[in-house]
Amino acid sequence: MLCPAKAKNHQDPRNIEGQIWDVMADKKRKIIAVNELGYRIGSSHHNSSISDEVVDQIRDLHEEAGIGYRRLAQRFGLTRSAVQKICQYERRAQTPDRWKTVNEKDKS
Repeated sequence: MLCPAKAKNHQDPRNIEGQIWDVMADKKRKIIAVNELGYRIGSSHHNSSISDEVVDQIRDLHEEAGIGYRRLAQRFGLTRSAVQKICQYERRAQTPDRWKTVNEKDKS
């Protein structure tokens, strides 16, 4: 039998296992794009606020339809300089070197 002083610090192994399963249930697997150094790029980067699809739409509309930076900025709710840098491939210009699977916590 455990002494009362140690009983407080003793954890039931069944309870610990249940806690581990609870933590694992909160995570989901996600595939992200990384560059040659292994850093996240594109919409999987933590500072990204523009999806890859929107970036592709902006570039397509500018290159194929000839729509100007100001009109694209108004249409997508971005600044003109952000649209300009996207269209000139100064921003969001990296291509994935490989794909990586990560576990992320469920945000629900």
